[in-house]
Parts: sequence; structure tokens; C-alpha cells
Amino acid sequence: MPDETSPETLETQAKMHFQRNFLVLAFIAISKRAGWIFKTESIIMPGFVYTLTDSGTVRGVLPLVARFGRSLPQFIVAHWINRLKRKWPGFFVFSLIMAIVWGGLACIIFLLPGASYGFQLIAFWLTYALHWIANGNANLFEGVLHGKLVPADRRGKLLAVSSTRGCFLAIVAVYFLLGRWLDDENGRYGMVFGMTSILFFISAFSILAL
Repeated sequence: MPDETSPETLETQAKMHFQRNFLVLAFIAISKRAGWIFKTESIIMPGFVYTLTDSGTVRGVLPLVARFGRSLPQFIVAHWINRLKRKWPGFFVFSLIMAIVWGGLACIIFLLPGASYGFQLIAFWLTYALHWIANGNANLFEGVLHGKLVPADRRGKLLAVSSTRGCFLAIVAVYFLLGRWLDDENGRYGMVFGMTSILFFISAFSILAL
């Protein structure tokens, strides 16, 4: 009886389910890209921090946290990820963490409108740091899954499909929702981060369809 975990068998299974996995991976990327537009690093993040403090130093820390999250955690867990027999559970967990932390921040903004700026700032930094740590690891898992499930000559098409559709959906979301929410004097950031969380949840649970 053939070993179901042998490279030959896994490659055969990947080919059998390629079309489904291609569409699922594309949808995961599209929904995450749409959610990302509600937390853009160039506008939304510094804009929200500015509502809590006018310190340029605090806003200047944003890219440092982002770079840390994208690099060091991946370096630490890469060997562990390589040893895992199943990659999708880790991808699901870290993607789910991204959704949970932004949902938590949205709940704090909604449920504790009278909370001090210092408390909200601490909650934001915890959210932001956990997001980037989870995102760095999720990207690593996603890259491994792309390598195992998508043939090399089709990965460019996957990137093109997810980028074009994702950008279009993001533009529609910005036009109908984001501009309206940010028109308020202090911005309705609870709605903004809540939508980020919803779209990240959709992206995370789509992983279960692989």
C-alpha cells in the first residue's frame, strides 16, 4: 500500500485539487487585501495615532514595529514550520489572530468611548505588534502552501488574479465606506478596524476550504 505522505503521493493530490486550491488561495489573498485597505500604513495608522497623541516620535515607531514583525518572528519559527507535516493549521491560526486583534481594538473603541487616550494608545500598540507578528508568520505559511499546492508556472497567475481582484474590491470599499467613516472630525475608527477584522476573519476561515 503506497505511503499517503510520500512526496509522489502528495504531489499527485496537489495536482488533483489544483483548481480548487488555486481559487481558495486567490480568495484568501483578495479578502485579506480588501481588509488591509482599512489599516493602510501610510494614512490610517498614523491618522489614528494622531487622534490619541500629537507626538511625531510615537508615529515614527510605526514602521519599526512593522519591520520587526515581518522579519524576526519568521526567522525564529522557520525551522519549526519546515518540520510540520500540515501547514494549513498554522496559516489558519496566525490569520485568525490578525482578525481577532483588530476586532478587539474595534470593541474597545465602541464599548469604552470614554477610555483615556493613554489606555487606547496601549491597546493600539498591543494590537499593532501582535498583528505584525501574526502577519509575518502567516505570510511564511502562505508562501510554503503556495510552493506545495501551486505549480511554479501558475504562481504568477495566482499573484495577478489576487492582486487585480483584491485591488478592485479595495477601491470599491474605500469609495463607499472608508471615506464616509473618516469624514467625521475624529474618524469612526471603530468602524474602520471592525471592517478590517471582518474581512480578515473571512480570509482566515477561507483557509479551511483548502
